[in-house]
Amino acid sequence: MSRFDYRCPNCGVTIEPRQVSTRQSKGFPCPSCGEWIAVSPGRPKLVWVASLVIAAAIFMALHLQGGIFLLATLLGSLPLFLFGQVIAALIYPPKLERRARDEREECQTRDLGTL
Repeated sequence: MSRFDYRCPNCGVTIEPRQVSTRQSKGFPCPSCGEWIAVSPGRPKLVWVASLVIAAAIFMALHLQGGIFLLATLLGSLPLFLFGQVIAALIYPPKLERRARDEREECQTRDLGTL
């Protein structure tokens, strides 16, 4: 089993990354048991906060102040956030999680409303 293979949280069958639908935000059925599952979003809030703190520390060390400091921190945190997301996904690969029934119905209703 590859490090990036997934396991169904319901039946435990191994699902290869190419079988995982990342484009469907509502998830997808398990190929073995049919349980509705989706890829967990990971920890984007934690990575975003860490990128803001690191960017702020860098620009404080450069003695920026006021509006320039805020703008530089916000703009500088974006590449740090993207880099952090890649590193976080490599260290802690996303897992599959069950979709609750009400989440599935809400997603299906929302998707039907956009047709």
